[in-house]
Amino acid sequence: MNLINVIKLVRKNISRNSKQLLVASIGIVIGLWAFSLFLSFGLGITNVVEGEIFPWDKIEVIPPATNLEASRSRTPVANSSACDENDFYIDGKPNGTVNHDLALKFHKKRYLDNEVVEMIRRRPEVRTAYPKMKFTFPAVAEGGQDALHLANPLRTEIFADGIEPGTLIQCNEKETAEDMERPREVRQCDVYFPFQFKDYALDSDLDEPICSTSDDCGPGVYCEEDDPARIWVFPLNKQDVGNLRNRYYKYCYHAIPVLVSTYLLELWNGSVAPAHGYPKISKSTLGTFLGLTFDTYLGLSMFTSKAQTVPSITRKFQLVGISRKAIPLGVTAPLSVAARYNDYFATRDEAGDVLDKERPKAETYSSIVVRVKSKKQITSFLAFVKKLGFTQEDTNAETVGLVILFITGILVFISFVIVIIAAINIANTYFMIISERRREIGIMRAIGANRGDIRSIFLAEAALLGFLDGGLGLGLGWLTATFVDWVIWHVVPEFPFKPETAFHFPLWLVISTVVFGVAFCVFGALFPAYKAAKIEPSEALLPQ
Repeated sequence: MNLINVIKLVRKNISRNSKQLLVASIGIVIGLWAFSLFLSFGLGITNVVEGEIFPWDKIEVIPPATNLEASRSRTPVANSSACDENDFYIDGKPNGTVNHDLALKFHKKRYLDNEVVEMIRRRPEVRTAYPKMKFTFPAVAEGGQDALHLANPLRTEIFADGIEPGTLIQCNEKETAEDMERPREVRQCDVYFPFQFKDYALDSDLDEPICSTSDDCGPGVYCEEDDPARIWVFPLNKQDVGNLRNRYYKYCYHAIPVLVSTYLLELWNGSVAPAHGYPKISKSTLGTFLGLTFDTYLGLSMFTSKAQTVPSITRKFQLVGISRKAIPLGVTAPLSVAARYNDYFATRDEAGDVLDKERPKAETYSSIVVRVKSKKQITSFLAFVKKLGFTQEDTNAETVGLVILFITGILVFISFVIVIIAAINIANTYFMIISERRREIGIMRAIGANRGDIRSIFLAEAALLGFLDGGLGLGLGWLTATFVDWVIWHVVPEFPFKPETAFHFPLWLVISTVVFGVAFCVFGALFPAYKAAKIEPSEALLPQ
């Protein structure tokens, strides 16, 4: 029996037994609908978690100590020889010459500096690596009343760190306009036009640095509000500070540019703004949000009255961009700003000199953010970090990923149980169909059809039925996902990192859904088909 005749006969038989097969297929369709829906939901949520909240390729290397002072101490650590000399090759060559001085140095210290950064950058697993330096003193921010149309200014304790401006993407006017129209998850700019992210104190272009009020300075430039003695936050020596201490003029200074993270923006729109009646930040209002300035009281805290050894100072911070590289909860300033202020607020002795144990606060980094090339290389890189004596910042990303995987696995298992039960129902249906078509099978055997032909007919019917069921289940899953997405965007209140879609239907999922439909239907019809093929013509044609 040729293929064309088999196809014609299969189509005719399915049409003749359509009601029975339709009832038997309901379970298959429901199971495949659940399979495609649950698995696509798990993939969609995983994309949000691993793509935006906890990027899979992001590793933050930190010192092993739990407090900043201990982590940056230059004191040798007992039994700290976790590094193998083989890790310290010149130029990072696997079989190169060992740099014994470098190896010995790392046996004795456990803090992050430029040498560690360069060593990490040379690793074959690393795509990019950049250092960060946290502010080691408290700060309070106040402002936003006019820009956000609030009855009272916002006042909050803030956390901050510093990052090298060269690691960020500074967009021009055209790039900024295009980037603001993109969805949140695909934006590329870190700093938006016309703002710049740099330490103006190191590259001052002020023509009139002396001022009485901010009106004497240019746009985006402010007159310091502190006692002139506090001007020594800038890199001046003690003699300069002494000469300025009794003068009454002030200096103009550029607002310090800072970034906020997409995480903080999502938290504002999803939780803070709805709870307090504040306006949300959208694409249409993002331009107003950028450029927002607020007063920052460095060295003050809302939670403690502990006095600093130097006077607190007030500076204007200006928001110039939204970046994934910024600290999740707080603001990120240029790295040299963080180093300068850390040095200013370091604990000092009675003579005003910074204590030796405090000096590394302005010279070493709190962490190094690393982007690896692939998931397969994460394990080897973490092993290298451990040998250096450092550790990884715990973001709970692995725990969250395991929870999502576990829940998705349970839901997919339930859908497979439904499909297996439906396959058993398919088998019962085909047993009944074979009983009704026993005489027809006997006639086919009598006119020359062999057992393989009989099996092929029934299995082809099951395969075609499974193909239709798989397509129908996949279509229902996609329609359900579309409806759920609509509900999320139009009914569910705002929440952080609300996705464009909570589902993801990759090509392999589409194909596997249809393939599973065919496989389970063929599985259900397999035993009945073999039983049908064993029917002898003489037995089938006898009167019942």
